[in-house]
Amino acid sequence: MKRILLCDDEKDIRDVIEMMLEIELNDGVEVVHAENGHEGIERLKDSEKFDLIICDMNMPQLKGVEVYNFNRDHNRVPFLLLSADCEEDIKTFNGFDSCLRSNYIQKPWKKNDFFDKVKAFLFQDLAA
Repeated sequence: MKRILLCDDEKDIRDVIEMMLEIELNDGVEVVHAENGHEGIERLKDSEKFDLIICDMNMPQLKGVEVYNFNRDHNRVPFLLLSADCEEDIKTFNGFDSCLRSNYIQKPWKKNDFFDKVKAFLFQDLAA
């Protein structure tokens, strides 16, 4: 079973993404929620193993960039950023564009684009 850390401050978005993932991946996924960046980092510190992080950019108590930086420095879990302004937001991420273990989805996203990127991270061997 694949484990995904889902960081988003909007409960409705977390619930919809979790439901979509469970349907698309035939319940072969466990989704762990974090309501903000601080909680996301705490989940990563708890040494739980995750196969993917899906993270909103703009959240209270630490933004997606802080979650990305902590993950890059400590865990190196594949990272999928959700943002309404990805091109501007990723400029604040050190090495984001050149990392095979990171990608982004522009909000609002298309279902197929979202799942293509999720499946690429979950089911392909990525270079470290």
